[in-house]
Order: sequence, then structure tokens, then C-alpha cells
Amino acid sequence: MTVGGFSLPKGNGANVLAVSGDGIPFLTVKNFGSGRAVQFGSGSWFKKEVRGPVYGLDDLVWRSIVWAARKPFAMQCLPNFLTMRVDDTSGPLWWADTAVRKGLKPYISFFLEAFESNDEQSQHLAGLVNSGTATANVHALNYTSKFYWDGANQVPWPDTEMQKLYSRADAWLVKYGVPVGRTLVPHSYELGSTSLQGLVDRGIEYLIIQMEPNLAYGMPWLNAGPYRLYEQGSSNEAFPMYYADYISLPEYPGFDNKFFVCVTEIRDDAGYEWLPLKNDVAGSIGRGTRQLKRAFDSRVLATLFAHEEYVTHINPSDWGKILDRVLFNISAYNPLFVTYDEACDYIRSIHDSEIASTSFDKANNILYLTLSGKTIVPTKVFVYTEQNDAIIESPAEVPVFKGQTYIEILFVNSSLLNKAGSIVGQQPKGK
Repeated sequence: MTVGGFSLPKGNGANVLAVSGDGIPFLTVKNFGSGRAVQFGSGSWFKKEVRGPVYGLDDLVWRSIVWAARKPFAMQCLPNFLTMRVDDTSGPLWWADTAVRKGLKPYISFFLEAFESNDEQSQHLAGLVNSGTATANVHALNYTSKFYWDGANQVPWPDTEMQKLYSRADAWLVKYGVPVGRTLVPHSYELGSTSLQGLVDRGIEYLIIQMEPNLAYGMPWLNAGPYRLYEQGSSNEAFPMYYADYISLPEYPGFDNKFFVCVTEIRDDAGYEWLPLKNDVAGSIGRGTRQLKRAFDSRVLATLFAHEEYVTHINPSDWGKILDRVLFNISAYNPLFVTYDEACDYIRSIHDSEIASTSFDKANNILYLTLSGKTIVPTKVFVYTEQNDAIIESPAEVPVFKGQTYIEILFVNSSLLNKAGSIVGQQPKGK
């Protein structure tokens, strides 16, 4: 990228925090009067041809805002949620039991035929899901036969065939008492338009996809926020990505903005996924650690994403060691273990709401926040204060609301005591 050609005068108090490859200042900060200044030498890093989002620079942006902002400063962002996603699952599910014991709550995307023919594994999966420690949904019939799209002919299934497939899956779900997860990832991300009504009927709200319906993997990627509203690219490109947005489908009446796409994939480190491998404990730990740290630093959903075909070849004791070490390596982030559905509920809630206004009563040390929009789960705002040049991040609780809500945050010895109440209309007088 081209960086503005400037140099820093000696003794002006500015600090260079990042430089371009040829040593030109890329990120410079400075105390400026009673405030602070941040200067980026270029914004072109955000283009995929240069670097792009979730590629290791995102935290420079949000940390710069937090550092420069007048305190106390409030920001809506994602807590350090951690989830797990395993596609192409056929069983056995010993790996899921181990993950659950470590605190993880895996999303198990499974091949229906493998469980239809295995009573023991079906009961095992049902037990995991009904205990609340995992979620699950049909991924495909098997590795070569897709469920939501006629992969052989690259067209949507006829309505009659799609209904037969749904009825078949429903029969298995009812037989073993497996609740349908509200998140779905179709095999190769391929989704036919004739499957959409069936998804709605079965309570699917969240999709893990890379393309619009009726497109094969490798076709243009889905244009959706926060980072792919305008830039064009291929759905199979090796760029890290994060989607958290409603899917615009005006060409499919009744389904426009009906589904919310929610997925993180760190695709530039070992390719498509985490890639835990047999006889590669150190490499598996390294990839898992790097990818989760990248997600946390970017304030996106941290996901240990793998395919079961790799996991089941790992020695069970090594699998436990891999998970233990990865979780130890990211423990400083204080991760919150959630199911994929829980993470999506939260992400959609902060997408649908915003901080509308803030004010600070310095005399009484109270920060007033008004939020607008709607949420479906309790959320948090992160409040940043400063003490002895250290910036402190503290979460403040926000209840479920629709319309407007306000919270009052009282600072006592640099800690927060917040109370909240819901209103519709203007903020209470004097606040």
C-alpha cells in the first residue's frame, strides 16, 4: 500500500506504533493539548488486495479510538465469546465429550445417513444436545450427497424432493428427541432456494454461508456486513472473513432479511479451517491459538472450526492435550464459552441496537447512556476509564429492550455500579 510520506520531527512527543514495510510511519499517536491524536498513514490496508479485515490490524482501529476518546467512554462490541464448530460429522463423538469436559459447547453439523444407521451414535448426539452442552443440525446426507441443494446437478431440489428430505430428517429428529439447532451450515455452504421455507418452518434463524442461495461454492461471495457490503470476491478465496448481518434476498419474496448470517473463518492460517492433525500436536495448538487470538483482538466471534475427518484421526489423549493447551494459551482473554446459537443471539442483538446518546455528570460521577433499537438477549456496553495511564475496560449490563432503554453507571473507586431501566421515548428529565 502507499503510505503518506512523512517523518516525525525530533522531540515532538509523537510515538510511532506501527510502520510500513519500508519503515514509513503507519500508525502514530501523540498527546495533543488536553486530548490525544491518532494518525494512520493510509486506510488502504482495509482492501483485500492489501490486507483486509480480520487480518491482524483491526485492533489498531478500535484500540486507537478507545485510547484517544475522552473518558469515561462507552462502546458496544462483542465480548470474548468462544465457540466450536465441527462440520462433516459422522461419529463416533468421543471428541465432543472431551470438548464439553473442557468447557466448550460444540456446534455439531452432521451427515444424516451416518446417524440414521447408528442407534448408539444417535442417542449419544441426542444426549449432548439435550444437556445444553452442544447444538446440532443436518449438514448433508453424506459427504457426496447434499441436503439443501442438488449438488450433482448444481440446481435447487424440486419442491417435492426437498419436502421428502425434510420429512426424512424430521423423522430422525423426532425418533431420538433431538432439538433442531437454530444455526445451520449447509455442506459446501450451498443452499437452494427451495430449501428456504423449510428452514423457516423449522426455526432456523442463523446461517453459516458464503454465497447467496442457488450459487455453488466458488461463485461470488455474499455481500453482507460488516465488511463485505461492497467489495467483490470469490466465496472460496483464502481471505479471513466475518459476517454478522441480515441476508438481503429481494429476489426471493418472503425471505428478504429473514435470516442472519454469522460466521468467522481465519482462512489465511493453514487455509480453510483450524486443521487439527494427527501427529501434529504442536502445529494444531499453534493454529488454534493464533486463530482464536486473531478473532478476540478483532472483536469478532472466536470459533474453533474443524472437520471431523481430521479430529477422529487424532489420538484421544492428544486431542485432550491440544484443547488444554489452546485454552491455556488464550486464558488471558477470559473467554466466555457459549453455544453457536447463544453467540448469534447476542451478535444479532448488538447489530439491531446502538448507543444513541451519552452524557457524564462529573460532579456525581455518573455516566448516562441511552440505547435504541431492540435486543433479544441481555447485552453489555464496555466502559473505558483511565487510572495512572492505564486504560480499564469494564462491562455494564443492558437488559433486553425494544425501543429505548437507559442505564446509569455510577463510578465508585474506578469500579462500576450500574442500574438499568427501560423507557419508550425521551430520556428521563435531567439525565
